Amino acid sequence: MSAHTNPNIGSSRTIQFLLAGLLAIAAVITLTMSPAAAIEGPGDILPGGNGPDPEEPLTVFPGVLIPVAPTAEIETSCTADTIAITVGNGTADYHPITVLVDGVTHDVGTVGPNQQWTSSVAIAENQTLQVEVRSGAATLADDEVHRDCLTPTPGYQILTDCGLGKAHARLTNTGTDTAHMAVQYHPQPYALQSIDPGDSLDWELVVQPNGTVDFTVRSGHEAIGVESLHFDCAPEVPEVPEVPEVPEVPEVPEVPEVPEVPEVPETPEAPEVPETPEAPEVEPEEPAPVVEPEVEGEVEADDEPAEVEESDNPDAAEVADADVAETADADAGASADADSDTDVDGLAFADADPFQRDPSGSVGRLIATVLWGSVAVFAVAAGLLAWRRRDDRTAALAQT
Repeated sequence: MSAHTNPNIGSSRTIQFLLAGLLAIAAVITLTMSPAAAIEGPGDILPGGNGPDPEEPLTVFPGVLIPVAPTAEIETSCTADTIAITVGNGTADYHPITVLVDGVTHDVGTVGPNQQWTSSVAIAENQTLQVEVRSGAATLADDEVHRDCLTPTPGYQILTDCGLGKAHARLTNTGTDTAHMAVQYHPQPYALQSIDPGDSLDWELVVQPNGTVDFTVRSGHEAIGVESLHFDCAPEVPEVPEVPEVPEVPEVPEVPEVPEVPEVPETPEAPEVPETPEAPEVEPEEPAPVVEPEVEGEVEADDEPAEVEESDNPDAAEVADADVAETADADAGASADADSDTDVDGLAFADADPFQRDPSGSVGRLIATVLWGSVAVFAVAAGLLAWRRRDDRTAALAQT
């Protein structure tokens, strides 16, 4: 009987291998997508408390998922008078939380999966508290918290008064917290004194005038200054300032000779202005006596009048000439009238006696008197005019 092989046996085994592979892949995907697991790097060491033995750490191998325990943070700041406590949970479980202050339960709560839980503890300045955070039997945090937001700023200065014979160490605090300061004499003990912020304290030093004292200034138990004071009250002798060197006086440069000033020529004296001679006073001449013509004789028409005395004044001479001319013209006119007279019958009286018409001669004497009076008046006027012009010329010469 020949052997017979069933061909379905190989195919069934192939199907079994495929199904096993699919199940393995599904299991890996399920474990990878789980939110309650975390994959650590190969070789990482996790703290105890999460495995079968809480005392021994667990080593993470590739592909092994380890859950993460809750964590706690304790913080304090100078902007708030409290301690802030924050608990975070990265596991898929709920965890109970307990906060203890100085060993006494202060707050309890529960933190859910992927959640945070917070709490606060009041604390004062310069206060110290022991804060512990637990999750079941595990201790998440345990810290000693001291709040010191204000800080003192100690300082000092030494003051001496020789009038009172005392010396002081003025202790000052310019900070924001109370300072505790003291003065220590070696090797004696000291007692701290409280100094408020912005305040000071005068510490009297045990020393006499002209004596010496050694002391240490302390802030708390810290030495901030070591002094050796000599209380000197002797009057200080002022130092004599050094006399500065007198700089050399530079040589005075030679003064150049001043050139001689040329002599100024003498100004010639102005010639004397000759005095203007005074014009002679012109006295009016008496009129010449009128010569009465003889009755029997003929009166000549061309009888010339008496000559007038010449004057130095040309204006007066001109006036006199004009008067003489007028007088001559008047005589000529009278003579012509006399010659031109005719009688009623047309007969000429040229050879007749001129006094036949005026037998007494009064008309001729009147005419002569008038003429000579006019000459005298014109002569006086000419003299006065010449005198006035001479004064004007004298004044003009005086102004120049």
